[in-house]
This record gives sequence, C-alpha cells and structure tokens, in this order.
Amino acid sequence: MAALSFAYRPADWTDWIDFLIANRDHQFPLWTIPVPLAVRLVMSAALLWWGGRTDRAWVVPIAVGWAIPVPYWTMLAVMVFALPLAGGGRPAHTRILTPGTHETDPGP
Repeated sequence: MAALSFAYRPADWTDWIDFLIANRDHQFPLWTIPVPLAVRLVMSAALLWWGGRTDRAWVVPIAVGWAIPVPYWTMLAVMVFALPLAGGGRPAHTRILTPGTHETDPGP
C-alpha cells in the first residue's frame, strides 16, 4: 500500500517527512510519550520482526500504535486491537503441523 501511494503521489511522502523533521522539537499542548520517533520506529521494527518470526499477530497493532509520529495516549486505541489476536495465535484450523502431530480440531 505504501509503495502504491508513493508511486501515485511521491511529493506527499516527501512533504510528510519534511513536516515531521521540521516539527520534531515542537511542544505539543497535550502530554505525549517522551521517546523520539526514530527510537520508536526501530523498536516497532524489532517488535514486528520478532512477532513475524514467532507467529504472534498481536504485535502488529502494538507496533503500529508505538510508531505513531506523535504518541498521544490516543495511540492506545490502535493498540487495543491486539487483544482479540492475543488469545493463542492462529485458529486451530490454520495451524501448521509438524510431522508426527495430530490436529484435534479440523476447523470449518
């Protein structure tokens, strides 16, 4: 999606990045989390990598919420979407089985 939007309107992407850089020291009227965006982006990327390697889909909304450029407490609204995903990974009917294991719930 990002690649398509960049191909369609590359100037918007450069404008957005310029805006973030120009406003990195801006004092926001509400309390924000005092962790720089660059640090949060690296943390989010690491979280996504770990979640992908260990089949934990619930980390995606956490990483997205943490990577929001201005982290007001409203980022928790994005992170709450991790709750339904945290109940054990994949549904039983989509689990990848290793040799010698048996599926107890064949699913729909």
